[in-house]
Amino acid sequence: MFHHRPVVSDGRPKSIRRIAAVRESVSELVTVRPPFDPQEFARQSERVTLPPPPKAPSEAPELVSGTMEVFWPVEPTHIPTLAVARDDLEWFELPPLCRKLLEHVDGTTAIEAICDRSGVPLSDASDLFDELVREGFVTTR
Repeated sequence: MFHHRPVVSDGRPKSIRRIAAVRESVSELVTVRPPFDPQEFARQSERVTLPPPPKAPSEAPELVSGTMEVFWPVEPTHIPTLAVARDDLEWFELPPLCRKLLEHVDGTTAIEAICDRSGVPLSDASDLFDELVREGFVTTR
């Protein structure tokens, strides 16, 4: 059985002069040494990587360590701000008392004033706001 192989051509006629010119230009290439010592580079890449030196102990306490976050207790004078869009709150299973408090969170009113407006005792509201901060529903300043 006879198979035809495709012939690829750039459309230009081949000439002996052109082929010889290509061969001569290849033989004229010169190898240029890199601007670094390749052997030293190889030795350094094979070295064991050392960890960074330990930090000097600090007098300041570390507030965030790894994935553990420290939350300060919510104070009556703190001003809560929603960290979740108000429309999205309906998707979460929040106790009715939390929803009652969140209705009054506007980013300008302190927790004690929110308690007065909503009729929720400050002791209950403080615990609820602590939980809302931990869960990421509100931030305080």
